Amino acid sequence: MIKFECVNSEKLDKEILKKLKDFNRNHNEWFNSRKSKIKNKSFFAFEGNKLIGGAVGYVEYNWYYLYILFVEEKYRKQGVGSQILRLIED
Repeated sequence: MIKFECVNSEKLDKEILKKLKDFNRNHNEWFNSRKSKIKNKSFFAFEGNKLIGGAVGYVEYNWYYLYILFVEEKYRKQGVGSQILRLIED
């Protein structure tokens, strides 16, 4: 039986990231041939001039790593977070 958990563990974070990088090295020829340049990239949602949500992350090897996604409570369940994620994917 597979068990799912939410755990705060730096050790497990590093382990899963290593697994991902190892997989990519073995399955993506270009992964090994390119030098990675990490670029911070953030996306924000505003109502007028008021910041109401955003995503903070970075790009490495053309993949976006999402660090945090936040939407003000008043604006939740209105598609704001989903729209931010669509913006990231585009």
